[in-house]
Amino acid sequence: MRKVRLLTNHCPCIGTPDIPGPKDVHIRTYLKLDSNGRIAGESDVVPRGGPGKTQKIVVANAMRTVLRAASFKNLPQAQFDNETSRVDVLQDFDPGHMAL
Repeated sequence: MRKVRLLTNHCPCIGTPDIPGPKDVHIRTYLKLDSNGRIAGESDVVPRGGPGKTQKIVVANAMRTVLRAASFKNLPQAQFDNETSRVDVLQDFDPGHMAL
């Protein structure tokens, strides 16, 4: 299965100004999308850096953002696996580069 990497530079849903260390948390999401841009199956979220409480809040906000953005449009159909009609997506959320 082919992989697509998306970098999110701005996400208004992540900002939570009253939590400690949000700029130290980095989130990576792993998704599978079908050829219509819908999320297919379970998603995995891997946080790193920052306080544990902040990680949990940023992870929840990142997943809400991904779910709100689905279904994704204008995906390059050449990236999809011919057998499963799915593509793996790697998406990074970096609150240090986002408007908080």
